[in-house]
Amino acid sequence: TFVFVVQNVPMSGDMFGGGGAKGLGGRRQRITVQLAAPVRDVIDERTGRPLGDGRRFAFEWNPIEAVFFSFRGPLPRA
Repeated sequence: TFVFVVQNVPMSGDMFGGGGAKGLGGRRQRITVQLAAPVRDVIDERTGRPLGDGRRFAFEWNPIEAVFFSFRGPLPRA
């Protein structure tokens, strides 16, 4: 299973074009992703680093990119 964490920013524009993403921040920050149940064999797909098994995982996130990780098995249910 693959998981992406992205920033949802408002998009602007008009019938003449222009616009773009408003408020897209580029400052890195530490985030924690908590899943509904523990998962196995988590891998940070950007770095290739294995994160092991668990329910909570911390990432260094650049909001102009996505946190991208994977784990073995289906999406956990609460």
